[in-house]
Amino acid sequence: MSLSTPLIPRHDMAGGNVPGHVNADGVYVPTSEERTAYQALHIPWAEQVKYGYYALYFLCGLLFTFLITNVIWKVRTRYNVKIPLYSRAVALLRLLTYPQLPVNKWLSLLWTFGPLGPNLLLLAGLLFVSAFTWINQYYYYPPYYGSAPLYLRSEWLAMATLPFVYVLGSKRNIISVLTGVSHEKLQVLHQGAAFNFTYMSLVHTIAAIIRARQEKGLVYATQTNEVYVSGFVALSPLLVLFVGALPPFRKSFYEAFYWVHIIMALFFAGALFWHGYKLLDSDAYMIATIVLFLLGVTWRLVMMFLDNPILHRATATLIDEETIKLMIPTLYIKWSPGQHVFIRFSTVRPLESHPFSIATVPRPDEQSNSVRNMVFLLKPLSGFTKTLFEDVRANEGKVTYKVLIDGPYGGAGHDLRAFDSVLVIAGGTGITWALSVLQDLAYYGKGQEVRMIWAVRHTDALSWFEHELETLQKRMPSFKIQIYVTRENPRSTATISVDETKEHHPADEGRSIPIDTPATELSMSFDKTHKFPSNPGRPYLPALIEEQARTTQGSLSVACCGPPSMLVDCSNAVTKAQIGILKGVYPELNEVFLKSESYGW
Repeated sequence: MSLSTPLIPRHDMAGGNVPGHVNADGVYVPTSEERTAYQALHIPWAEQVKYGYYALYFLCGLLFTFLITNVIWKVRTRYNVKIPLYSRAVALLRLLTYPQLPVNKWLSLLWTFGPLGPNLLLLAGLLFVSAFTWINQYYYYPPYYGSAPLYLRSEWLAMATLPFVYVLGSKRNIISVLTGVSHEKLQVLHQGAAFNFTYMSLVHTIAAIIRARQEKGLVYATQTNEVYVSGFVALSPLLVLFVGALPPFRKSFYEAFYWVHIIMALFFAGALFWHGYKLLDSDAYMIATIVLFLLGVTWRLVMMFLDNPILHRATATLIDEETIKLMIPTLYIKWSPGQHVFIRFSTVRPLESHPFSIATVPRPDEQSNSVRNMVFLLKPLSGFTKTLFEDVRANEGKVTYKVLIDGPYGGAGHDLRAFDSVLVIAGGTGITWALSVLQDLAYYGKGQEVRMIWAVRHTDALSWFEHELETLQKRMPSFKIQIYVTRENPRSTATISVDETKEHHPADEGRSIPIDTPATELSMSFDKTHKFPSNPGRPYLPALIEEQARTTQGSLSVACCGPPSMLVDCSNAVTKAQIGILKGVYPELNEVFLKSESYGW
């Protein structure tokens, strides 16, 4: 029937619509053939799946790019192969990757800002889906002519992202294998992919509501169309996942967040199956998501079983009022420098597992079939670590627990061995990560220059590591140690006046130096009995890193573990060094690589 043909209003007894006639609202209701013909002239319903393919091409293209980058990096670090144009190309790439914004407590409420590189990838993804969603301004069909094109475009863009959301959130996953990036570094991409998925899902939902209102209303649509009901059921856990993962909730209620996140993710997957089962390509995306996710879970469970044929025994010792030393002998687990494991204690909040950095690496004389000691230093803050601290203190400062170990994950690997000079920077208990990196260089390095900068609150902490640091100095004659004490206990034998206005700059040697302490504490005491001299105040990392870059011949690696502000300083200082390489400011320096690790994700 032509749209210009005179029409006589007609509707059925139930108030519904009769195809080929005008309904009670005065709107023509097309027949199935007319609806199909109209869509064929404009945007066919079944062809909308192409937008999902576009998203897959984009995401798989990025994955392939990082696979090639990982292969080049392995060749560079393991075989020290000279690659043409490598130095300048890598400097340019890192110039676009390393920079970080200063820590801002208000911005951090909305997003966990890290290096620029991952955020550029997420911005590219956001622009990609937005362009394919909004540039084509044919958003809606006339009433009763089918699902809105806007509704369908956003649906398939979201569905193509779904497998990546679940895989990026898994501890063991295929993306980590292909790219060499550990799960904790992928978390920002997991959150960004989840944001895009939620964004497209909301566009999809709102477009469906507008279409329903243009026809018989949302209430009528939910009463007569199960797709609307299942869609709202699926949207509910998705919004809980999204809001609950925002930094204020995730960081303040991590233990609750962890379980809610898992339960809501499973609930959402089930609701999504109900919503899109047997609808064009929906099954393929959902099945791929479940298969890849279950493969990761199975891989993780199998490794946990192989690494824990019996529960490990962990001895927790109270070193002081701020630190617990945890030692776990193991015959089954192999690890590399800078890695962490998740530990579940059988008698202390057994439903939770928490990540801890390993402070040691296996020595050359420790064979793979011998018992090796994993050592951890835990700083009780709140939540689980505070509970563990109180339990150890209640048991006279020493307790043995049965624990289940999941891991290891992450780490610096053996990459730092390939560099001519290594600068290791640690803040507070970040020394646990740094120690394993230093031990690996001492045991297996090529004799490169190694320097460590450690910022710690109190000189008491130095006694924990004096023996280990002395051992490292004996094994690495070129090993240099600089220690900065940012606060001090009032009991000490020497008093040093400080000026609170500046950080400790290398040029300030011999002058009064700043200190991270309240203004009322204008004199600090330092125990001078320690074997390693210390400087009061925070280290001025930009100048220290620039000095290291200026004096390095060949390649330099900066390895940093500490609080967010320290990571920002290191990232931006190393970024500045990339500019120096491109401009030829450092004629003897051909590469600066940054390896960083934060306290949490």
